[in-house]
Amino acid sequence: MYTTTSTYIGKMSWLSYSVAFLACLMLGLALQWVIYTLFKASNTKSPTVLKTQLLKHLKKPSKFLVSILLIFIYLNFLELTDIWYRLIEAIIIINCMWLLIEFLRSVEKDIQHKFEKATGHNSKDRKILTQIRFIKNMAFIIIVTHAITLILWNIPTTKKIGETILTSSGIIGVNSGPLVQKPMVDLLVTETNEPTSKY
Repeated sequence: MYTTTSTYIGKMSWLSYSVAFLACLMLGLALQWVIYTLFKASNTKSPTVLKTQLLKHLKKPSKFLVSILLIFIYLNFLELTDIWYRLIEAIIIINCMWLLIEFLRSVEKDIQHKFEKATGHNSKDRKILTQIRFIKNMAFIIIVTHAITLILWNIPTTKKIGETILTSSGIIGVNSGPLVQKPMVDLLVTETNEPTSKY
């Protein structure tokens, strides 16, 4: 009798967990849809290239982010094994990494459009756009490296590996600083010297 009752209570607990999990998922999707709809309406009212690119590139990576965050908050109230927390943390980190990468792609498209609209195509523009792509690729490497480091850092057995990667990425960042500095200076100088359009 006691065994049957315990099994029934266990099934009910997992049923309530499943319902709560689905509720977090649906609530997150609903909130994401509301935020995306409001941002889309803002772009319709006053459209810009950056807003259009953000709507295009951030739709997929942001779709389940709110749901995952709600599920993570819900898991904190449960007495589950540590592996579930680590798994959700890893998913959140990967999702944020994807979000940042797509954000950089949106900014890159916006800058490209400004150059094409202002001056058209010439050798100087192509050089600057190549430098922008170089900066973007360097940023991608930094984002991915730090995402991997954070995931390993949260796992006790691989924390030392995360520390090693973080130290190595810091050294690489210091050495690659001068390589990124010149493209940034060229970009700022071009933006400063760009003639203002007359309406």
